[in-house]
Amino acid sequence: RREEAQREREQQRNAELERERREREQAELYAEEQRKAARRLRRFSFALVLISILALAAAGTAVGGFAFAKASERKAQESESNAKADKAKAEAAQLKAQAAQLNAELLTKALQQNEALLTKKSDELAVSVKMANDAESRAEHEAATARAQEQDALDAKAVAVSAKELAEGNAQRGKLSQDILESLQRKNYDLARHSSGGLITSLKNTLKDPNHVLSKSDVQRLTVELGWAHAHEGSAWLGDQDVPNATTSYEAARSILERVWPKEARDPEESQPILYETYVGLGKAYQVLGLATSAAPQQVSPAHYFKDAETLFTDSLKYHQALLDKTNAELKDVEARGVIEGHFNLARLYRDMGQNEKAQQEFQAVEQFPLVQAGELAQARRELAEFYRDQNKYGEAVAAYKNLILQQEKIAIEEADSFKLSAPAEKIENNFAASGQDIANSYNELADAYRGWADATTDRAKAKEMSDKADAAFGLSIALERFAVRLRRYLSASESKGPTDRDDLADTLGDAFLKFDKSHRAVLFYQYALDVRKNGSADDQRQVGKSYDKLGNLYRNLKDYDKAEQNYKDQVAFYQENTRSAEYAKSVRDLAALYGDDPKAPPELAVTKYREALAIYHSLNDWPGEDVVLYRLTKLYEKRQQPDARLQALQERVTALKSYYDQLAAGTFKNLDDGPKLISEYLNAINVLGYTLAQGNDVAGAEAAYQRAWEMRKYVSTNIKFVKDTNTRTLYDAMLGEYQSDPSAKA
Repeated sequence: RREEAQREREQQRNAELERERREREQAELYAEEQRKAARRLRRFSFALVLISILALAAAGTAVGGFAFAKASERKAQESESNAKADKAKAEAAQLKAQAAQLNAELLTKALQQNEALLTKKSDELAVSVKMANDAESRAEHEAATARAQEQDALDAKAVAVSAKELAEGNAQRGKLSQDILESLQRKNYDLARHSSGGLITSLKNTLKDPNHVLSKSDVQRLTVELGWAHAHEGSAWLGDQDVPNATTSYEAARSILERVWPKEARDPEESQPILYETYVGLGKAYQVLGLATSAAPQQVSPAHYFKDAETLFTDSLKYHQALLDKTNAELKDVEARGVIEGHFNLARLYRDMGQNEKAQQEFQAVEQFPLVQAGELAQARRELAEFYRDQNKYGEAVAAYKNLILQQEKIAIEEADSFKLSAPAEKIENNFAASGQDIANSYNELADAYRGWADATTDRAKAKEMSDKADAAFGLSIALERFAVRLRRYLSASESKGPTDRDDLADTLGDAFLKFDKSHRAVLFYQYALDVRKNGSADDQRQVGKSYDKLGNLYRNLKDYDKAEQNYKDQVAFYQENTRSAEYAKSVRDLAALYGDDPKAPPELAVTKYREALAIYHSLNDWPGEDVVLYRLTKLYEKRQQPDARLQALQERVTALKSYYDQLAAGTFKNLDDGPKLISEYLNAINVLGYTLAQGNDVAGAEAAYQRAWEMRKYVSTNIKFVKDTNTRTLYDAMLGEYQSDPSAKA
């Protein structure tokens, strides 16, 4: 259809040209007729002029005749004889003169009339000639215009073809640009270089092609794209660690782009970011070359490369700083990221250059930057901590790692100014599945810093402290890593209908936080474990009491007695269905311990609860339970300075354990694996009782207590497990030594 329209327009233009040609020919014929008429008029005018001359000559003759007549008349007067004849001749001559004069007057009048007509005709002829000339000029002008329009049409067609080819080239180059970016993102550097090469070739051909009609803005745009292509080719080379080729590509990009924006006349608001992205890429290449030449000296010194890199990084940083306050809110964030990157680049460069103070200042500049994002702040703190660690500044490294971890945990838990003690289970799962591994890595690096500190110090106590903290940090990193892995698996695939282990992993993580002295974090994960158990399977729900126990113990250690009491009471209520179970007895015992610690609790309440738990343990033949309750009672009475009640509890403890030892010695003890532990606790109970009686000057009572230990010698000397228990064996030997050194002791 486009070609048909084109043919129709050409036919119309040809018809117009043909019509104009005919009009021009008619005008030329008319002009020719006018020229012929003018020639005829000129000939007629010449005849009239000739007649007029003849008439004037006749008039002259008539005048002469008239004069001759007058002379004759005078002669006639003088001569009468000739008077009549002469008179007649004079009259005749006068008549002829008058006739000639009249004829001349008529001819003159006719000539004047013909001259007026000739002038009129001449004017009309001039007008006609002018019209013919004007028509001819118009025809020639219109023909020239038609030819110019035809040329313009041809030129427009050429421009259209060029524009089409340019548009097609732009589309192709746009696809190549997209391929470059996607390939770099996927780290497919071979494909990125291939696409960059294709883009560079296309741009060079377009700029050199004489058939392309390019405006000044087109040339600048394509030139900038050429610099962009070289810069991203450099990124692809740098991604493959091919620094020399990366340097070549970046330098080509820099040369091209600096021709567009010369440094001496550069306005940051008019420059495009690609120029400074090129500076950053080239600066990184120079930085690597500086490190390489440090190891293997070459012609160019490391200082030269480092200095060039510093200049490029500084120019890029200043560019983003200059635009930071001049852009709108949307672009301000982009420039802020550029400022952050600039500080990071300089910090890492100065670190490699060994300029530690400058490196530290740049890392701290990131920390103090008002628009720094959480991830950037975390990265700055991590690199600053590593920087301190590498400088053997372990105190500063530990502080930096702690700040990093605090920030990471706040982000994961979404805390504000205060610690959160609980969070929805879904939030814990999503956030720690995503960031738990990073936090675990930070704790692992913190453990390394503690170990380095322990190795570096000559203070044994300090070394032991740092070593213990290193172990706690490392244990926490392991627990957190396992928890994060489990959450990622849980979120990626639904669990079976059976029990989950997420609660147990959360408890382990809470225990690790407690060991690292982060009780506020432990609460969070103990609470998460409780939520999982309450909403889990039947097997999970049977573990709810375990969560109450952990939460109660934690709050009790924090001296938050109200929360501890609530959790212990919840634990008691949870096991209420079986009041003769070890779990119920333990929940009552825990409540008793709380009342013993809480200064606001009634004094008798702790003893009452301990006695209640003791009765349950005794009914269950649970010797460890009885032992714990009686031991705590002795400590409670000691704390309250009730020596008589304490002594009674000590005696109860020895008596209770003796019954179980007798079962062990008789071979009726149910759990033989507990034998060494039972013997150890029994001996300790005897030793404390004997010592207490001796301190109270009850020598007989003390001897009776130690006699119990003496009576055990035959059994313990033949019990292999006891013999291997070095600590208990040492205690026993010491007790026997004291007993035998007493002269009143009997075998």
